[in-house]
Amino acid sequence: MTNSATPKVNSDSVTIDLGGGARLIFLTGKTGIDYDGTVRDPAGRVLAGGIVDQTTVAFARIEQALARVGATMNDIVRLTTYLTDMNDVAAYLGVRAGVFQGELPAASTVAVSAIGRQGALIEIDAIAHLGSARSYVPGVSQIPPEFKKD
Repeated sequence: MTNSATPKVNSDSVTIDLGGGARLIFLTGKTGIDYDGTVRDPAGRVLAGGIVDQTTVAFARIEQALARVGATMNDIVRLTTYLTDMNDVAAYLGVRAGVFQGELPAASTVAVSAIGRQGALIEIDAIAHLGSARSYVPGVSQIPPEFKKD
């Protein structure tokens, strides 16, 4: 990143120009629940609101935010997911597997006691990369050998 890189801010993302046509997009956390406690799909239909519904809506909101800056879900390089109940991990992972085509982004899942929107079971934030090529080597660990367990 050059010293001339200036973040461009809007309500749901910060975009940093890395030079050479490359950009990083940092999305704010997306939940699957409205401020009034209702879970609605992108078409506005009210859903039951369990973890699968909230995860599906959160990913749809991420997709919409990325589209506003010219990116897609396949541009995501990092996800951080916050769950209020770790018993929901399998359901979350099932939805996530259906969202991404090809390799999954690097990801962390964190247990939290609460999320900043009452009734929210999940919050997901994302970092996307646009522009110059990035590399991914399937099956190659980024963990230095001295830190690996046998």
